[in-house]
Amino acid sequence: MVISELLNYGQKALADIYIDANIIETYILLADVLKKNRTYLLTHKNQKVSIENEYKFKEYIVNRKKNIPIAYITHKVFFMEFEFYIESGVLIPRGDSEILIEQLLKLKDKSKVLDLCCGSGVLGITYALYFKNSIIDLVDISDQCIEVSTKNIDKYHLTNRVKTIRSDLFSNIVNTKYDLIISNPPYIMENEIENLDKDVKNYEPHIALNGGEDGLYFYREIISNAKSYLNKLGVLALEIGFNQKEDVINLLIFEGYTNIKTFKDYNKNDRVIIANI
Repeated sequence: MVISELLNYGQKALADIYIDANIIETYILLADVLKKNRTYLLTHKNQKVSIENEYKFKEYIVNRKKNIPIAYITHKVFFMEFEFYIESGVLIPRGDSEILIEQLLKLKDKSKVLDLCCGSGVLGITYALYFKNSIIDLVDISDQCIEVSTKNIDKYHLTNRVKTIRSDLFSNIVNTKYDLIISNPPYIMENEIENLDKDVKNYEPHIALNGGEDGLYFYREIISNAKSYLNKLGVLALEIGFNQKEDVINLLIFEGYTNIKTFKDYNKNDRVIIANI
């Protein structure tokens, strides 16, 4: 088959499930198989595709029809201007999380940084890529997250500045203080997980989604303990759910944090809170 035939095949196969995105998703999947960009696909529609790549593309389409997220199929996710490795079992980073990094870029470089509940490591690694003098610890309870984070550290040759620590929040962090702690913790209310899109609830790890009965379990733990791990004038930066602003602010005020600021995402939802001790 040639490229145009495979594009038509993919678009028709996905039309019933992803009617608004079937075209772009087909291009993404075929481009990944062929290791080309969309422009190449548009300008080489009569190019013959090998049997091996044809089968691989059709397998991609079958998996996407099962609602398996594209990032898990291609093992790629883009965050800010960077590409990261991802795999099933590790939460897929969202564009909304870029707001946190964008706001931190406006602050003075923090030399010692902790990325708590790091997942694939994109927050801490992205910070390290922008701030060349920073030292980053990536922390997660999941062995798989630590493995994926390590791959992303290696990808960007950051082993001299970024390391991983397997830890249940702060439990394995000893005799270390930070200038900045960043975290995108689980914050979905437990009884809301079943209402999420199939792509999310059926394939993304619930341990990275479940924020407890009220969605605030990890915020309580992080906010109450972070003070002991921050240097003087240290900064705590958190991603939050769209409806959690007031609750998280109240937790910060109760624990004595100051200079509390909130920021909205691209959809005008409250998404990031930054505070000082």
